[in-house]
Amino acid sequence: MNKTQDFTKGVIWKQLLFFFFPILIGSFFQQLYNTVDTIIVGQACGTNALAAVGSTGNLTNLVVNFYVGLSTGASVVIAQYYGAHNKDKIHQAVHTSYMLAIVSGIIMMLFGLFFSYQCLDAIGVPHDILNDASLYMKLYFLGMIPGAIYNIGSGILRAVGDSKRPLYYLIICSIVNVVFDFVLVVILHKGIAGAAIATFIAQTVCAILVTLQLMFSKDVYQLTLSKIKFHLHVLKKIVIKSNCPVRVILANRRRNIKTIWQLYINCNIFVCIKLLRKIFLIGRIIQNVVIQMLLGFNYICA
Repeated sequence: MNKTQDFTKGVIWKQLLFFFFPILIGSFFQQLYNTVDTIIVGQACGTNALAAVGSTGNLTNLVVNFYVGLSTGASVVIAQYYGAHNKDKIHQAVHTSYMLAIVSGIIMMLFGLFFSYQCLDAIGVPHDILNDASLYMKLYFLGMIPGAIYNIGSGILRAVGDSKRPLYYLIICSIVNVVFDFVLVVILHKGIAGAAIATFIAQTVCAILVTLQLMFSKDVYQLTLSKIKFHLHVLKKIVIKSNCPVRVILANRRRNIKTIWQLYINCNIFVCIKLLRKIFLIGRIIQNVVIQMLLGFNYICA
């Protein structure tokens, strides 16, 4: 069954709505990893563990939103080539995007392993929970490569008009995350480390699902592992297109960082408040993503 949408045909507003809502819902699911970890750890391990995992939310969401911005750049470039029916450029953009995911994932992983403690200290995490929070973040950063692959891979699918499969994969992986959280934290009593490992497993499942979908696709955006490499002129375009979304996201995270931290530490209803705040931030981000995608699809028609 063909799940892609052709934005060069039909009623625009209907196409946008059907394309927009899976991305919006998927963004919420992706943001919920840390929230679910926090709830389960808080119930099973006590208030210090709750505060430790909760305090990492700003940093984990910053990483997620960074890759959302990066995948937007890849989506826009691939959508332009897809709208132009330029098979060679699509091939180059898909494999360049995957190479970018792998390299950026390695860099982000190494950064997190060596500097998680310093980053958490810089945003004001209390020293009595800093070691536990740092442990969670180091294990979380081990999953940067599969996390980056999922975001870039889902960006490729959205570039060709398929915003539903990435949502389905995220729902599956959210369920995997909850199950492993329960097993590792509640049953096996692995504490904060168990929650981080559950997130790593869920992200890995996401990356495998989206990669298999691209590998077994019969369309022009098919992924061939042996052909993954940088094409510098395409890489430059992806980075340029990523620049604006990433700047907007980083600016929002810097502005909200201390107020959200206070909610984590001082308020037991932080989940509801956090999700309400994210509605407005994610709404602005998704609006930007969808508009750029639409422009990309119709780029050749201008």
